[in-house]
Amino acid sequence: MRARPLASCLLALLLAAVAPGATAASRRRITDDGFVLAGQSNMLGASTQFENLTLGRVTSPAPNGISSWAFRARGDNAWTLANEFPCDDSQCNGTACVYPGPNRTVEQHPQWTDHGAGTCVCSCGVHIPSDRTDSDAHRGSAWPTFAALWMERQRRAYLVASAMGGECLVGSYSPTQPAWDPNAMDCSTMEPISYGDEAPTPQHPGEFYCRMVEAVATSRVPHLRAVLWYQGECDASMKVARSDYESALERLADAVWRDLGVPMIVAPISRKTRTDDACESSPAIDAIHAATVDAAAAHPHIFLGPNTDDLSLESDCTHIHDVMTLGQRWYQAVLDAGVAP
Repeated sequence: MRARPLASCLLALLLAAVAPGATAASRRRITDDGFVLAGQSNMLGASTQFENLTLGRVTSPAPNGISSWAFRARGDNAWTLANEFPCDDSQCNGTACVYPGPNRTVEQHPQWTDHGAGTCVCSCGVHIPSDRTDSDAHRGSAWPTFAALWMERQRRAYLVASAMGGECLVGSYSPTQPAWDPNAMDCSTMEPISYGDEAPTPQHPGEFYCRMVEAVATSRVPHLRAVLWYQGECDASMKVARSDYESALERLADAVWRDLGVPMIVAPISRKTRTDDACESSPAIDAIHAATVDAAAAHPHIFLGPNTDDLSLESDCTHIHDVMTLGQRWYQAVLDAGVAP
């Protein structure tokens, strides 16, 4: 059993201030904002943009003393600093670590498990921990940029990362799909997991929705403001109709409002219209993009998130490369929605 990291212990003390028994005065002093990151892999990020940046995507604590955190609901189900490239020194252990760091660059990706002498084991950010040193689990996301901007406002960002690649809202290409359908299973029948437990492999349609709701409770995320959503590539691959996706997204927003009491901010998937990427769009992609815009216009608890049509893509023509701009746009979308002070 892995020892609880120092960062998690420190966070437990922080979260104690927002426990149900905290005084009204202590709650007023808190400057924290929680967000759920839901959807597919573009929500977590698989970008190579500036991945050798030795100064780090986010340095928590920031110069103003504020830290931002990520709860990896699809990984170790625990809080960690929201840093990327590199992790904070407190999150790295092993005979090959250098203090002070950095200890995380693309040429020398850390491993989650120390396999012997000469290894530096690091864990941070919104991604699922992975033993594979060439894994997309160690690529860049939009959230360090978002968190850095949020900390400039003298506020901490708490990111509950519940997204996973290849998961549908409507389409069904396997017995576990559609994983995000909130009406596909009774969440009370799901085997619960506790803080620090590895996330199990989903077995039923709708399980990703149920695990997201569970993660909000397990993490005790302070001051949840919204569920941020970037999803639809899976449904486009299944050629889900525009009207069907719009209806499903509105049902999802109803369930989120019922179970979590917050709105959704939804980003339409990229239509791949940037000319210098040589990536082809399709009517199926256009339909999901349009359905997302339609849902935001029609539903009282859905706000429109950032447009990514003009952002550069990775060579796979699926994952967004320019995640730093995407992080800036998510920040502005949250401010425009008015969901946080």
